[in-house]
Amino acid sequence: MKQKGSIHLLPNLIAESDVDQVIPRDLQSFMCGLRHFMVENVRNARRYLKKIDRTVDIDSIQFYEMGKHASPQELEVALNAVRQGHPLGVISDAGCPGVADP
Repeated sequence: MKQKGSIHLLPNLIAESDVDQVIPRDLQSFMCGLRHFMVENVRNARRYLKKIDRTVDIDSIQFYEMGKHASPQELEVALNAVRQGHPLGVISDAGCPGVADP
């Protein structure tokens, strides 16, 4: 039986601050271990992951940009990663998606 994928809502910094004082280390490690991300802006997400861990291999990560103009077809592409058994991280540009997302 194929392993089920999962979707994780991941926090981002709201203001310029030390990531180590805001995001728990275990969560930072988990985030940098993911290889699929649905994001508002790819450039901002890449910077954020590099801020967490400078050694993270950004080129091995698949980003699905889901800004305010994303189509249902683009969402389907991202969800296919979950259907294939991959965990998918969701990162907004600030705060936590769907919870504290200014």
